[in-house]
Amino acid sequence: MHQSDASQTVPLGRSLRFAAKQWIRQPGKVLTAALFNPEYSKEYVLTGGQDAPDGKSYTNELTSASRIVKNKTAVTSKVLNSAFVEETGYFDGFIIRAIRDHILSSVCHHETTKDDSSFENCKVCEYRAKLSLPHLPDMVFPNNVLMIQGISRPDVKIFFNALDALRMVDAATLPEVQVGPSVVWQQSRMGAAAVRQFSSPFDWTYSTDYQGTVEGFKVEPTAEAIDMDKLTRRDPIYFYSQVALYEDELADHGCAQLNVRIRVMPTCFFLLSRFYLRVDGVMLRICDTRLYGENNSGYFIREWSKREAKYTELSSSVLEYVLEPSAIWQHIPVIDFNRTKLTIPVDG
Repeated sequence: MHQSDASQTVPLGRSLRFAAKQWIRQPGKVLTAALFNPEYSKEYVLTGGQDAPDGKSYTNELTSASRIVKNKTAVTSKVLNSAFVEETGYFDGFIIRAIRDHILSSVCHHETTKDDSSFENCKVCEYRAKLSLPHLPDMVFPNNVLMIQGISRPDVKIFFNALDALRMVDAATLPEVQVGPSVVWQQSRMGAAAVRQFSSPFDWTYSTDYQGTVEGFKVEPTAEAIDMDKLTRRDPIYFYSQVALYEDELADHGCAQLNVRIRVMPTCFFLLSRFYLRVDGVMLRICDTRLYGENNSGYFIREWSKREAKYTELSSSVLEYVLEPSAIWQHIPVIDFNRTKLTIPVDG
């Protein structure tokens, strides 16, 4: 099968394994995927010479499709320019923006091009400067954002992005999760030499209590709950979008991911930001931020919950859904919860 207009160029992560998985997720499409390999400072490209595999096996397809790209700058530019997508919706005087863009590169490109611009023009430098984490998740989407912003009051907004979420990851303490010695885990991720350079441990599960970045709203505790009855009605959906913020496979020990999605109905909107952690054979953790607003109410309701359970605390029937956060979350007990009201300030 030759490449057609349906082919895509998308950035992927820091391992060929992620590239193959992304390829599998789009069966029937030809995929060209740029991949940065920090260990060898080379750039690989997956070029689909046939329909993508069905997900059962990708080793042979990946091996035959990988090649080193000589003109790294040209390929990188093509990838970065092709990934950007922006969607907009509207609700009760607010504009909703969902932006999906390329993955964070493993190398600083403005350093290689002798660019003297500040780190604000380079996401790699920005993340290095603003985060204390010795290692980032495998897949970080630095430009992805989901924002709800006042049209006449642009200073009033709430948005969700990867940088602010990762700020809340503990950069100095190991998680209370026993998967094996931390050094063993780190060696599987970065190699022994890199591990020796770290002066302190960190939360390699990338757990975050992030509830969104709020500007301009008055935030206060409330007893008013989200109207779940309205959310279960079959109202038409005027706008829907979802963005991924980061994801990591915990060196094949499980999965940690954070994504945000929103839907807008005729009389209300509902946003869900979910951090999902699965440490295989050990535990599950789900941190949800739910944001809800109704027409002409003048405020939003935000509910945040943390759910956590060990595998041994869950039944075999529940564990059948361990790979499906949307199905298993209700079966995991709540260990922390808070509810706040975000009030839109009155002009003047």
